[in-house]
Amino acid sequence: EKTQIRSLTLIAKTIQNLGNLVEFGMKEPYMKDVNPFILSKMEGVKKFIDQISVLFLFFFLFFSFLLLLLL
Repeated sequence: EKTQIRSLTLIAKTIQNLGNLVEFGMKEPYMKDVNPFILSKMEGVKKFIDQISVLFLFFFLFFSFLLLLLL
């Protein structure tokens, strides 16, 4: 059970750093082996963030327009 908890914690740390677009550094040197994976996926994460940002902006503008029509 402790091994499973530790494994899930390391996976969560990796996903968090990937989402933040940062590599592991001096604070967690034991995680530096994951940096090549993070670097290899970083461009895809940037594209994903761009896509959902544009989608959010579209829905925000669309619903703002609708709200103005209703007022």
